[in-house]
Amino acid sequence: MKAIRPWVFWPTFFVLFLALALSFLNGPLIVKALEATNSLLLGALSPLFSVGALALLLTCLMVFVSPLGRVSIGGKGARRELSPVSWCTVSLCTTTAVGFLFWSMAEPILHLSQPPASLLLEAGSTDAARFALSTMYLHWTLVPCAIYTVPALMFALAFYNLGLPFSLSSCLAPLLGRSISSTLSDWIDGVCLFALVVGMSASLATGVLTMAGGLEHQLGIVSGPTSWNLIGLVIVCAFIASALSGLDRGVRWLSNLNTVFFLVLAVSVAAWVPWGPLLNLAGPATADHATHFVRQALFLDFDATDPWPKAWTVFYWAVWLAWAPVTAVFLGRIGRGYTVRQFLMVNLLLPAAFSYLWMSLFSGAALWLQLSGGVDMVGLLSQRGPEGLVYAVLGQLPLGAFLIPLFLLTAFISYVTAADSNTMAMAGMSSHGVSPDCIEPSMWIKILWGAMVGLIALSVLSMSGIAGIKALSYLGGFSGLFFALGAMASVWRLAWNPSTFGLTSAKIPTTSPTKQPKSLFRGPQKDCL
Repeated sequence: MKAIRPWVFWPTFFVLFLALALSFLNGPLIVKALEATNSLLLGALSPLFSVGALALLLTCLMVFVSPLGRVSIGGKGARRELSPVSWCTVSLCTTTAVGFLFWSMAEPILHLSQPPASLLLEAGSTDAARFALSTMYLHWTLVPCAIYTVPALMFALAFYNLGLPFSLSSCLAPLLGRSISSTLSDWIDGVCLFALVVGMSASLATGVLTMAGGLEHQLGIVSGPTSWNLIGLVIVCAFIASALSGLDRGVRWLSNLNTVFFLVLAVSVAAWVPWGPLLNLAGPATADHATHFVRQALFLDFDATDPWPKAWTVFYWAVWLAWAPVTAVFLGRIGRGYTVRQFLMVNLLLPAAFSYLWMSLFSGAALWLQLSGGVDMVGLLSQRGPEGLVYAVLGQLPLGAFLIPLFLLTAFISYVTAADSNTMAMAGMSSHGVSPDCIEPSMWIKILWGAMVGLIALSVLSMSGIAGIKALSYLGGFSGLFFALGAMASVWRLAWNPSTFGLTSAKIPTTSPTKQPKSLFRGPQKDCL
């Protein structure tokens, strides 16, 4: 059994436990305090969110064409954790999570019916629809994938190539040096762990709403606190059980299964939606996104008083950044045996391409239904909320009776897959003795963090619904932002001169394990306890 890192585990656990206890005593007051804190921080840091997110994407492009792209993670001949196919499916399913399903139809309808005032678009117009779809591409393709990929790449190189401990502070070693004090290391990991717990809680709350909307549509079970608590309990038990089963039996199996479900849903919608109107929407929206990408990402067309960028784009960057630290741990640990360039292709380009196709289909279908008058999507959204809209649309399909349960199952597995991978990473960050040869943390730590995530999510959801979800997301995002920027600076330093840090170009490795190459950062690794 591995020992805990007391100054990472206990401070984070007690702060979260105290917040949870206070929420039961006076929940509305806690939510108001969260919203006030977020409003203050957003006013000061919104530009840093937008510039930082764009810089992370540019870093990925720079690394892809740099000499660092040829370096093998773990050194030449390092043993791969997963086969190429499993690696692709795990990466895809652990990054999309349930928000991908929750917002794919609701968000574009909100943008269509309530476009930002700064752009002077007529609500419900074709121009507003094009803006809505191009915004989906901004929020769900390259930029969010880059937010995950840069810290994940830095962690993989730090852990496998530079021989640093299983700690997020290792991602900052090229900046701070090998001699990072244990106190600073614990502080960095503790803050990132806090960000991840609140980010996972916000995502779980979204998943619960998605499931509740489906059960209400199918079985007439009213979406409310009772159903939310029951659904949340089932999801938490499922992802804890999967995390306990380990990477090979849990995450890999669920990811392979869920990828098949994603494809079945996508093919079903593609066979139903008329391609002419869909292409007429997707083509101009893609052109707008490509030609105005920088202006979109930096909000250059928005008035300073317009609340839209903070309410939407900055919110999304906060969500992705809250997950970034611990997603970096998980994606980094499964990248061993592949080159940096392959790592970028699988964690940046593959999920972004899949998301582009998904949003073109699902978001495009929602917009087409509204514009053509086939379904009053705006009315359905106001009646059923974001969680019920997608089920109303799927009910229009010829195989709706089959697709709705499949969508429910896909949403369930999506969150379980993302959550169990990150529960393993959270437990690993809280433990001593995690090394390339002994990668699994103790079971009881996985169970404890999984339970904490569930309690926080259900508490906030019951008190304030989507408003509470957004408040949690912002709170986690502020912490994740600074870690991601630090990891980005470390990647730039490695890319500038890889040989200085003991990183050399290598051919695609074989599957046989070899000794790690020497590095100026290499130090003694703890054995499994």
